Amino acid sequence: MITHDYGLIFIHVPKCAGRSVCNLFNQRFDHYTSQHYEMEYSRFWHTYKKFTIIRNPFQRLVSIYSYIQKHRRHCFEPIAARKQILTAPTFNVWLYENIMAY
Repeated sequence: MITHDYGLIFIHVPKCAGRSVCNLFNQRFDHYTSQHYEMEYSRFWHTYKKFTIIRNPFQRLVSIYSYIQKHRRHCFEPIAARKQILTAPTFNVWLYENIMAY
């Protein structure tokens, strides 16, 4: 998200309050990388303040798992996309197969 009114660039990390931040600034929700913003908005990149929000890693994994259980895929999260989920594995099985095994 970029907001020219405030001179801010928000770099969204999936499952880390992206929608809430965009709603706060009344902006469209997106998943662009810092490289995208630096290239697309190069004239603002060095003058605008940049920020992101991070989350406790375990809570983020629980959130990803819960999201996958509801939606069965999460195209913006490489961890979730590694293996298509056809059945609902337990959190421990999912964690081992998708995180610990790599």
